[in-house]
Amino acid sequence: MAFNIGLSGIRAASTDLEVTGNNVANASTVGFKESRAEFADVYTSTLLGTGLKPVGSGVLVDNVRQEFSQGNISGTENALDLAIDGNGFFVLNDRGSVSYTRSGIFSLDKDGFVVANNGSRLQGYEANENGVVSGVLGDINIQVSNQPPRLTTLATAIVNLNAGEEVLQEQGLQISTNGLSVGAADAGIVESTKTVLDSAGQPTAAGIPAQVLFPNTVAAVAAASYGPESMDFDIGDGNGSQTITLSGAAAGTTVQEVLNDIQAALDATFGSQQLRAVEDPGTGNLIIERAGYNATNGTSFSITTTPGWDGVFGVACSICGCCWSAALCWC
Repeated sequence: MAFNIGLSGIRAASTDLEVTGNNVANASTVGFKESRAEFADVYTSTLLGTGLKPVGSGVLVDNVRQEFSQGNISGTENALDLAIDGNGFFVLNDRGSVSYTRSGIFSLDKDGFVVANNGSRLQGYEANENGVVSGVLGDINIQVSNQPPRLTTLATAIVNLNAGEEVLQEQGLQISTNGLSVGAADAGIVESTKTVLDSAGQPTAAGIPAQVLFPNTVAAVAAASYGPESMDFDIGDGNGSQTITLSGAAAGTTVQEVLNDIQAALDATFGSQQLRAVEDPGTGNLIIERAGYNATNGTSFSITTTPGWDGVFGVACSICGCCWSAALCWC
């Protein structure tokens, strides 16, 4: 009896050594899960019971259990090598025979199927061209011959910022004014710590743009008829003197119609926001003044009138009825 008890211990120890040797031999096997030997006591029994002081009949290996704890995940140079983080298995299909493995060593066969080293095909749930995954399990096939390179469209990133890093200081200019005009800063990146602003010029007078005041009122012009007339303007844009032509109006037109006639001629020649024809609110006289951006930078302009204009709008000559000033009547 004692001899059999000793033999049971030798057999159990031998099995434990085999399990340990198998673990050591597979130390570099991808996806391998180590095992451990679990022992159990063998009780002694008789027909009349166990007796008063049972010794036992030795030991036996009750189970060889695999440990399915998470192993280390390391990167490889093969794009098809996969790893499972957590529970689960890769599903393989070998001509209808299904098997499961934790080893993620895969490659492509000649037909483009993802296969394991033993030739079994990796299984996965199929998806359509829109990325919708179905519940049908099938072989994973990659057609590399007809897939041109494509930019990645979906990407996520997790970035940690140093909370102790100093905040960049703001550079720029603060512009203030105590008059009727204010400068505009140029946008852009400053050079080192120096910023240079070029002045656009100052108004000729506070809040008053460059202008020419005519001595006659717009109402007097509206009351008298005038035919097509012209004036020459030099607005300092490098184009020299340019001529505007008024359409003319019959006697009894409104003040606004006269202003509209002049403004239309100015806009047709120089474009909008260059010169503006207005009525002086105090005297009612005609004023042609700078408009838009040039109204505040002090840029001047000049007007040259043709014979009959006398530089002003006047009343038609009482002698011939066609000249604008009897003093300069050439009839």
